[in-house]
Amino acid sequence: MTLNEIFIAIFAYFLGAVPFGYLMTKHLSGEDIRKRGSGNIGATNVLRTQGAIYGVLTLILDALKGAFPVILAKNWGDHPWFPAFAGGMAIVGHCYPIYIGFKGGKGAASGLGAFLVISPIPTLIALGFFILVMILFGFVSIGSIVASLTFAVVLWIYHFIGKGYDIITCIIATLLACLLVYRHKSNIKNLIEKKEKKFWEKDEDDKI
Repeated sequence: MTLNEIFIAIFAYFLGAVPFGYLMTKHLSGEDIRKRGSGNIGATNVLRTQGAIYGVLTLILDALKGAFPVILAKNWGDHPWFPAFAGGMAIVGHCYPIYIGFKGGKGAASGLGAFLVISPIPTLIALGFFILVMILFGFVSIGSIVASLTFAVVLWIYHFIGKGYDIITCIIATLLACLLVYRHKSNIKNLIEKKEKKFWEKDEDDKI
């Protein structure tokens, strides 16, 4: 890894670690988003507890902080796998942010932003699966898990048919997909116990 790449990777983590959902909720209501709703700092919980506008804004900001390091890596990195690595660092930053005690979000929005710049077509295919799952079942968590795994699978398919994605990029994408699934472990538990809330559902104390 070159010096440029080291600096970009470090920047990617610290940018990814910026907890936009947490900061926005603090600004709006003075509350800690980690003590509202699901306790997650991501867009879905912000939407449920602060309203649709702020939920969408959190989604956009979280996606951008995943995308921007990948753009830097594509322009100033020297290795074909480095954009995926930079995106991965941003996602890790979002999941484990240094600014708020390493307790962050689940990485779906940051992953969307990073993956979209790394490989647009596989990401759009994965997004299609997310939308399909949302229509059929209504669970953001299932959609995010399916989309993450779909992205990794499609990237491997592209690799094996010679569409230009190197094996290290595919490995990084697979590891990130596994991380995103792992970050949804509480959702998986809730799904098994039939306690998971659908996208439009709120806790009684979080109705807006």
